[in-house]
Amino acid sequence: MGVTLADIVLGLAFNRWLSTPMERPALPALSAWAKLLGERPGWLLHGANGAP
Repeated sequence: MGVTLADIVLGLAFNRWLSTPMERPALPALSAWAKLLGERPGWLLHGANGAP
């Protein structure tokens, strides 16, 4: 999987959304995308706040 500019922008927004304390619906497709993004070393280092 190649990371695109859209993945970076949306990944950062998603990461911010996850860190907001609130209830969230189950979103299997979004969870699968986040898992794929989380397999990228650059994302883990820079996009996920250094916290896999």
